Amino acid sequence: VGSSKNNNSDRSTYARLSVLLPVENDKLTNFIVDDKPFKSSSKMQLSELKWVERSNVIRVEKENNNGDIITVGAFKGAVEDATCSITNNNKVVKKDLKTKNGTISTLLTLKKGLVVVACYGGDYKDEATTDDNKNAPTMRAATIYKGGALELYANALSEIAYQRTGASPATAANENAGILTDSEFNTLKESIDDKNTEVASDFGIEGVDIVGTEPTDVMEAANAAGDNDEGKLAVALAAVSQIDANAPNKITGNIINELVENKDITKTVKDALNTLKDSDDARQEVKTNIATVAATVQSSITIITDAVNTIRTADAATLAIETYIAAGIIFDEEKYLAKVNAAFLLTQAEDKDTIGKIRD
Repeated sequence: VGSSKNNNSDRSTYARLSVLLPVENDKLTNFIVDDKPFKSSSKMQLSELKWVERSNVIRVEKENNNGDIITVGAFKGAVEDATCSITNNNKVVKKDLKTKNGTISTLLTLKKGLVVVACYGGDYKDEATTDDNKNAPTMRAATIYKGGALELYANALSEIAYQRTGASPATAANENAGILTDSEFNTLKESIDDKNTEVASDFGIEGVDIVGTEPTDVMEAANAAGDNDEGKLAVALAAVSQIDANAPNKITGNIINELVENKDITKTVKDALNTLKDSDDARQEVKTNIATVAATVQSSITIITDAVNTIRTADAATLAIETYIAAGIIFDEEKYLAKVNAAFLLTQAEDKDTIGKIRD
């Protein structure tokens, strides 16, 4: 590539330079492109060019660097006036975001890697009771960011997945609620996507993106949950509200922490949905809106329960990978199936009778 001190028209190699020329409103005769680089201006015939008048205004066009649209929020139903902060690779990059109807959007430039939203404060309408102003717990959600716009919602399921990576229960009700220790950061970064998938399966909503989905608002009359990610997540969150209602003397944050350690969580969710369906305390519109999809979720949980029973009672040497998948347990068949089956041959039935025990 030539410079002011080495212009040489005889060079054999040159860099390619593409130029956008303004031909939309101009004739093609109003500019000339020469086929020889670094042509001396003294050899150019200015008569070849048509003179045009220019204004003295310098126009500068630059890329919009305001960032991507990042939408965050908190749901257990929709949390009003929650305060959310965003951390990117364990550094707070945005704070004091206030939710309205559960969400808030902002323009933000994020680096690829781990993104955490932590939301605290605010209140919500509870699905399983008539409490219109229930205090929301601190909840977090995490994902591996790969660029572009992002939706990331904290809810009870995302908090369970977050803690299943080994992260401590949420305690800080401030912008640092999503900050991790170095060891927690490394572990969470490696495992959070798997844990999000695992929790969805345990709640009978396999395949649902629990951190990137805004649940259906089942509080509204005639706003039935559909057989889709939004509707299924709404049903799962309603189940958590019923589990919460079953323990009125415990704070909601502690209920979520207990679900993290629950080894038979699928049964707990199934029982909660049955209780909610028959409850006189639950909102009628909620029961009506989730009825159809709740039945679908119940069927999914039954498949998991049946698979667990098969694992518990079968000769482990004959178990196929499909049985483990049905139970929500995913691993590399070629590497581990024989080892897992061999281990279960030595395991007592009572030590493999729930999904949590099997995973352990």
